[in-house]
Amino acid sequence: KNGGFQSSFSLKISRFLSNANIYYTLDGSEPVPKDSLKIKYEYKKNYQENLKDPVVNQMFSEYKNSFLYKGKIVISETELGTNKYSLIPTTFAKSATYLPKTNIPKAQIVRAIAVKKGKLPSEIVSNTYFHETNKKSPYTLPIISLAFNPDDLFDYGKGIYVAGNTFDTFRRTSFEITGLCTIGNYSNRTSFWEKDASFEFFEDSKQKICQPITARLHGGCSRSFAYKSFKLFSENNFDKYDLIRKEKTKNQASVVLRNSGNDYNKTLFKDVFIHQLMKPLNIPIQEFRPSIVYINGEYWGIHNLRDRVDND
Repeated sequence: KNGGFQSSFSLKISRFLSNANIYYTLDGSEPVPKDSLKIKYEYKKNYQENLKDPVVNQMFSEYKNSFLYKGKIVISETELGTNKYSLIPTTFAKSATYLPKTNIPKAQIVRAIAVKKGKLPSEIVSNTYFHETNKKSPYTLPIISLAFNPDDLFDYGKGIYVAGNTFDTFRRTSFEITGLCTIGNYSNRTSFWEKDASFEFFEDSKQKICQPITARLHGGCSRSFAYKSFKLFSENNFDKYDLIRKEKTKNQASVVLRNSGNDYNKTLFKDVFIHQLMKPLNIPIQEFRPSIVYINGEYWGIHNLRDRVDND
């Protein structure tokens, strides 16, 4: 069953190969062929933001969980639970005042893989289900659902979305005052920091795209903001679907999912407005499309889909 907007239902996962085992996850992570496997990762809730602040060494733990499929999976609002990933600080602030104080909207991501001895495993199939009794999107904007291994985003050592070990190393070896451009894990740029993900695009209450992608963080100093921009790379050109423009684009190998830069906590459209204002001058501009983003099933706010400036 494709992802989409559903009232409560029981999800059945089928396989092409008889006697193949199916393993699945509900936390956004890639399924691993072992039942009830828990893989630990660690993150920080507070950092030594300023030189005079106390050193913070306390770590917190979470787990990636894979399960052997044994029967139908209940998809309902009551199964979505409380805030999880949105409560992990993504900056070096000693007090993360930007974290949500109430439960935010959620969806259920199911990722599954079939494994049979002596055979190559299947590709991972990912689908996002939004609990809506009228089976229609609650938003006027399109929705993007991204699913990552959570440690690839939030782990202290390798998570691309947090300050992490990179910031702590900076603080131990530098007397600089923290500012907009202070480094963290989020500022690393090598291929090691490009991560596999699942990308789904919903428009007119229907799933239009569902495919594996890779993603990196995008931008300069705006990487240090509470929520960040992504470069998204697709080997299938996002199915040549008109993500941004009204015409289909053959060479749409990558797009930017932008947090609006310095405007990330204000209008969310200042930059795209200026680009549109310049359009009558017949100069190249980056087109845009605002979208609602979910990461690992949790509401992540409005991001603007933008053309990426590259050879395509």
